[in-house]
Amino acid sequence: MHFHNRVAPIYDANAAEVVWSLVPERSIQGDGITVPKVADLYFPGYVRRLLSLYDSIATNNVPVSVRSLDYYLVWEHDRLVSGPLTENNISDATTLKLSNEELKANG
Repeated sequence: MHFHNRVAPIYDANAAEVVWSLVPERSIQGDGITVPKVADLYFPGYVRRLLSLYDSIATNNVPVSVRSLDYYLVWEHDRLVSGPLTENNISDATTLKLSNEELKANG
């Protein structure tokens, strides 16, 4: 995953699948963002949900960046897809430690 802009991730179907499951439509209905009728079908919903999730996390004084949130969403998708067989063979502490180090290094 790479970013053309530090605040706006490139659309990632795996991250989008997770963020759509975490942030329902009702959470973004009152956000005041108007999406043009000619806009892409999925990207505005993805960005609006990502922003809503970001705001929820930041409001609780948890250090977060758009990039780290995107990394988490991709990781969560991979974890869910890999299922219990792979998940049981991975130490949660090790995975989180590596992810946190990677997040610090990559902003």
